[in-house]
Amino acid sequence: MQHCHVDEASRVHAQAMVHNPILRSIGMTSQDYLADSKAMCQVTAEHGLGCIAKDTSDRIVGVCIAYPLDIAGQAHNSVQRDQRSREINYLWDTLNNLMKTALWYRYGDPKRMFCLDDVSVLKTASGLGVGYLTPEFTNTLALRRGFTHNVGVLMNDIILQDLQARTGLKVIQSVDISQITKDGRKIFQDIIDKGTYFRLCLVTLNPGKL
Repeated sequence: MQHCHVDEASRVHAQAMVHNPILRSIGMTSQDYLADSKAMCQVTAEHGLGCIAKDTSDRIVGVCIAYPLDIAGQAHNSVQRDQRSREINYLWDTLNNLMKTALWYRYGDPKRMFCLDDVSVLKTASGLGVGYLTPEFTNTLALRRGFTHNVGVLMNDIILQDLQARTGLKVIQSVDISQITKDGRKIFQDIIDKGTYFRLCLVTLNPGKL
Protein backbone atom coordinates (compact mmCIF):
# COMPACT_ATOMS: atom_id res chain seq x y z
CA MET A 1 0.00 0.00 0.00
CA GLN A 2 1.26 3.46 -0.91
CA HIS A 3 0.21 6.89 0.36
CA CYS A 4 -1.81 7.52 -2.81
CA HIS A 5 -4.05 4.56 -1.88
CA VAL A 6 -4.85 5.66 1.68
CA ASP A 7 -8.12 7.53 1.10
CA GLU A 8 -9.75 4.87 -1.07
CA ALA A 9 -8.36 2.00 0.99
CA SER A 10 -9.71 3.63 4.17
CA ARG A 11 -13.22 3.83 2.74
CA VAL A 12 -13.09 0.21 1.57
CA HIS A 13 -11.78 -0.98 4.92
CA ALA A 14 -14.42 0.94 6.88
CA GLN A 15 -17.19 -0.29 4.58
CA ALA A 16 -16.10 -3.92 4.99
CA MET A 17 -15.53 -3.66 8.74
CA VAL A 18 -19.16 -2.80 9.56
CA HIS A 19 -19.94 -6.45 8.81
CA ASN A 20 -17.68 -7.46 11.71
CA PRO A 21 -20.08 -9.02 14.25
CA ILE A 22 -18.56 -7.13 17.18
CA LEU A 23 -18.78 -3.72 15.53
CA ARG A 24 -22.24 -4.51 14.18
CA SER A 25 -23.43 -5.45 17.66
CA ILE A 26 -22.63 -1.97 18.98
CA GLY A 27 -24.30 -0.26 16.02
CA MET A 28 -21.14 1.09 14.40
CA THR A 29 -21.40 2.49 10.85
CA SER A 30 -18.70 2.79 8.20
CA GLN A 31 -18.60 6.54 8.82
CA ASP A 32 -18.05 5.93 12.54
CA TYR A 33 -15.07 3.70 11.74
CA LEU A 34 -13.54 5.82 8.98
CA ALA A 35 -11.12 7.79 11.18
CA ASP A 36 -9.64 4.57 12.58
CA SER A 37 -9.46 3.04 9.11
CA LYS A 38 -7.61 6.04 7.75
CA ALA A 39 -5.14 6.06 10.65
CA MET A 40 -4.37 2.36 10.14
CA CYS A 41 -3.96 2.74 6.37
CA GLN A 42 -1.61 5.70 6.87
CA VAL A 43 0.59 3.70 9.26
CA THR A 44 0.58 0.78 6.81
CA ALA A 45 1.68 3.03 3.94
CA GLU A 46 4.36 4.73 6.06
CA HIS A 47 6.02 1.43 6.95
CA GLY A 48 5.69 -0.27 3.58
CA LEU A 49 3.84 -3.32 4.82
CA GLY A 50 0.36 -4.46 3.94
CA CYS A 51 -1.21 -4.31 0.51
CA ILE A 52 -4.36 -3.69 -1.52
CA ALA A 53 -6.22 -5.69 -4.14
CA LYS A 54 -7.90 -4.09 -7.16
CA ASP A 55 -10.54 -5.30 -9.59
CA THR A 56 -10.37 -5.05 -13.36
CA SER A 57 -11.71 -1.49 -13.18
CA ASP A 58 -8.75 -0.45 -11.00
CA ARG A 59 -10.94 -0.05 -7.93
CA ILE A 60 -9.72 -1.27 -4.53
CA VAL A 61 -11.73 -4.25 -3.31
CA GLY A 62 -9.43 -5.63 -0.61
CA VAL A 63 -7.13 -4.17 2.03
CA CYS A 64 -4.52 -5.84 4.24
CA ILE A 65 -3.32 -3.62 7.09
CA ALA A 66 0.06 -4.37 8.67
CA TYR A 67 2.87 -2.58 10.51
CA PRO A 68 5.79 -3.38 12.86
CA LEU A 69 4.80 -4.76 16.26
CA ASP A 70 6.67 -2.04 18.14
CA ILE A 71 4.22 0.60 16.92
CA ALA A 72 1.08 -1.46 17.54
CA GLY A 73 -1.55 0.81 19.02
CA GLN A 74 -0.10 3.94 17.41
CA ALA A 75 -2.78 4.11 14.72
CA HIS A 76 -5.78 3.80 17.05
CA ASN A 77 -4.16 6.08 19.63
CA SER A 78 -3.82 8.83 17.02
CA VAL A 79 -7.61 9.13 16.79
CA GLN A 80 -9.23 11.34 19.43
CA ARG A 81 -11.26 9.23 21.86
CA ASP A 82 -14.20 11.62 21.66
CA GLN A 83 -14.49 10.80 17.94
CA ARG A 84 -15.59 7.28 18.85
CA SER A 85 -18.30 5.65 20.92
CA ARG A 86 -17.37 4.60 24.45
CA GLU A 87 -17.82 0.95 23.47
CA ILE A 88 -15.26 1.05 20.67
CA ASN A 89 -12.78 2.84 22.95
CA TYR A 90 -13.17 0.00 25.45
CA LEU A 91 -12.49 -2.53 22.70
CA TRP A 92 -9.30 -0.74 21.59
CA ASP A 93 -8.18 -0.42 25.22
CA THR A 94 -8.59 -4.19 25.62
CA LEU A 95 -6.65 -4.93 22.43
CA ASN A 96 -3.86 -2.53 23.38
CA ASN A 97 -3.59 -4.18 26.78
CA LEU A 98 -3.32 -7.62 25.19
CA MET A 99 -0.47 -6.36 23.03
CA LYS A 100 1.34 -4.62 25.88
CA THR A 101 1.18 -7.52 28.34
CA ALA A 102 2.21 -10.32 25.94
CA LEU A 103 5.69 -11.72 26.66
CA TRP A 104 6.87 -11.51 23.05
CA TYR A 105 10.53 -12.18 23.86
CA ARG A 106 9.59 -15.78 24.67
CA TYR A 107 8.94 -16.36 20.99
CA GLY A 108 11.66 -14.34 19.29
CA ASP A 109 12.93 -10.82 18.78
CA PRO A 110 9.94 -8.43 19.04
CA LYS A 111 11.69 -6.02 16.66
CA ARG A 112 11.42 -8.70 13.96
CA MET A 113 7.68 -9.22 14.47
CA PHE A 114 4.92 -7.36 12.67
CA CYS A 115 1.22 -6.94 13.35
CA LEU A 116 -1.11 -8.19 10.65
CA ASP A 117 -3.91 -6.01 11.93
CA ASP A 118 -6.76 -6.72 9.58
CA VAL A 119 -7.86 -8.07 6.21
CA SER A 120 -11.03 -6.65 4.68
CA VAL A 121 -12.73 -7.52 1.41
CA LEU A 122 -15.77 -5.95 -0.23
CA LYS A 123 -18.72 -8.25 -0.83
CA THR A 124 -18.35 -7.67 -4.57
CA ALA A 125 -15.01 -9.50 -4.41
CA SER A 126 -16.00 -12.32 -2.08
CA GLY A 127 -15.10 -15.81 -3.23
CA LEU A 128 -12.14 -14.62 -5.33
CA GLY A 129 -9.44 -15.47 -2.80
CA VAL A 130 -8.64 -11.86 -1.93
CA GLY A 131 -8.88 -12.57 1.79
CA TYR A 132 -6.31 -15.34 1.41
CA LEU A 133 -3.92 -13.79 -1.11
CA THR A 134 -3.47 -10.36 0.49
CA PRO A 135 -2.12 -11.65 3.84
CA GLU A 136 0.04 -14.20 1.99
CA PHE A 137 1.54 -11.40 -0.11
CA THR A 138 2.07 -9.33 3.04
CA ASN A 139 3.85 -12.25 4.75
CA THR A 140 6.15 -12.64 1.74
CA LEU A 141 6.92 -8.93 1.74
CA ALA A 142 7.64 -9.03 5.47
CA LEU A 143 9.97 -12.02 5.09
CA ARG A 144 12.01 -10.14 2.49
CA ARG A 145 12.38 -7.28 4.97
CA GLY A 146 13.69 -9.55 7.72
CA PHE A 147 10.57 -10.14 9.82
CA THR A 148 10.24 -13.60 11.35
CA HIS A 149 6.74 -13.63 12.88
CA ASN A 150 3.35 -12.07 12.36
CA VAL A 151 0.99 -11.20 15.18
CA GLY A 152 -2.75 -10.77 14.93
CA VAL A 153 -6.05 -10.95 16.76
CA LEU A 154 -8.63 -13.57 15.76
CA MET A 155 -12.25 -14.00 16.78
CA ASN A 156 -13.52 -16.55 14.25
CA ASP A 157 -13.10 -20.15 15.47
CA ILE A 158 -13.14 -21.65 11.97
CA ILE A 159 -10.38 -19.33 10.72
CA LEU A 160 -8.41 -20.03 13.91
CA GLN A 161 -8.58 -23.80 13.39
CA ASP A 162 -7.65 -23.48 9.71
CA LEU A 163 -4.59 -21.33 10.47
CA GLN A 164 -3.50 -23.62 13.29
CA ALA A 165 -3.57 -26.56 10.87
CA ARG A 166 -1.84 -24.72 8.01
CA THR A 167 0.65 -22.47 9.78
CA GLY A 168 1.21 -23.76 13.31
CA LEU A 169 -0.38 -20.60 14.72
CA LYS A 170 -0.10 -20.20 18.49
CA VAL A 171 -2.62 -18.48 20.74
CA ILE A 172 -0.61 -16.29 23.12
CA GLN A 173 -3.46 -15.01 25.28
CA SER A 174 -7.15 -14.25 24.99
CA VAL A 175 -10.02 -12.37 26.60
CA ASP A 176 -13.77 -13.05 26.57
CA ILE A 177 -15.26 -9.86 25.12
CA SER A 178 -18.52 -10.30 27.02
CA GLN A 179 -16.56 -10.12 30.27
CA ILE A 180 -14.79 -6.79 29.58
CA THR A 181 -15.54 -4.49 32.49
CA LYS A 182 -15.43 -0.74 33.09
CA ASP A 183 -16.07 0.67 36.55
CA GLY A 184 -17.30 -2.76 37.63
CA ARG A 185 -19.83 -3.07 34.80
CA LYS A 186 -19.67 -5.70 32.06
CA ILE A 187 -20.06 -3.42 29.06
CA PHE A 188 -20.83 -5.99 26.38
CA GLN A 189 -22.60 -8.65 28.44
CA ASP A 190 -26.04 -7.98 26.96
CA ILE A 191 -24.98 -7.51 23.33
CA ILE A 192 -22.15 -10.00 22.74
CA ASP A 193 -22.44 -13.75 23.36
CA LYS A 194 -20.39 -15.17 26.17
CA GLY A 195 -17.43 -17.12 24.79
CA THR A 196 -16.68 -14.59 22.03
CA TYR A 197 -12.94 -14.11 22.34
CA PHE A 198 -10.22 -11.76 21.22
CA ARG A 199 -7.35 -14.19 20.69
CA LEU A 200 -3.86 -12.76 20.34
CA CYS A 201 -2.01 -15.09 17.98
CA LEU A 202 1.49 -15.54 16.59
CA VAL A 203 2.66 -17.24 13.39
CA THR A 204 6.27 -18.10 12.58
CA LEU A 205 6.90 -17.05 8.98
CA ASN A 206 10.05 -19.01 8.27
CA PRO A 207 10.46 -21.81 10.83
CA GLY A 208 13.23 -23.49 8.84
CA LYS A 209 15.53 -20.51 9.36
CA LEU A 210 14.98 -19.93 13.08
